[in-house]
Amino acid sequence: MRLQRYQRRRSSSSGCVFVIIVLLVLLVITVLLLLPALTSLTLQIAGFTRKGHTNALFTNATPLPVILPQNGRQISQVTLDLGRYGRHVLNRDTSDMVMIVDDADVSVATMQLSEDGLTHICLQISDICAGSDDRYQNMTIDLRPGGVIVAADVRVLTGAIRQRVGVVLRLDEEARQLVVEGVDVDGILYDVPPNNIGDLVQDAERIGNEILRTVTIAVSSRAYILSQVFIDENALWLVLHS
Repeated sequence: MRLQRYQRRRSSSSGCVFVIIVLLVLLVITVLLLLPALTSLTLQIAGFTRKGHTNALFTNATPLPVILPQNGRQISQVTLDLGRYGRHVLNRDTSDMVMIVDDADVSVATMQLSEDGLTHICLQISDICAGSDDRYQNMTIDLRPGGVIVAADVRVLTGAIRQRVGVVLRLDEEARQLVVEGVDVDGILYDVPPNNIGDLVQDAERIGNEILRTVTIAVSSRAYILSQVFIDENALWLVLHS
């Protein structure tokens, strides 16, 4: 009787693993290639209409020069009265604030606030800045020549996707109020959409302009009110008089 020996077939498991790895790599590449298109499509679904490039708004902007007091002295502490948003004490060393009062004419003063200084104030007066409102997270302030971009991570579709969105604001011709130019997403400027993003835009414009209209700054017993605002890429300047 003849015995026939059978050879065992090799397992195909290694081949399956190889195929799965290749498919995963192809999937990742496809997602990376389609991501810009998906973002654009998501924004269109959310009601965004493209206007142009955000940087173009500020490229040719020339902020008016700030006229500093000739014989000024720096103030180490001031009280910022923001009306219904409360009173806040600002210290030169902790608030990124520089307040200069003219020794020759104490009715004239300027205040300089950096992005960090503005954020410090915003944290004290707004839920958006503090991050306690889940609709808006990781708020930042980006100063530009003649304007500012206030950005946050916002839900563009209800309960779904978060997108970094910035409210683009510019100073009006009188340099006293802020005007909304649109919203910024990845450097592209869009019209204000009619949804929760639009609510964020309205909040930013309303709060900013209300503060500019009502703000008073107390130095010792003297109170100063706003005359004009100047903004460059480094600081926001308040020109004040009493």
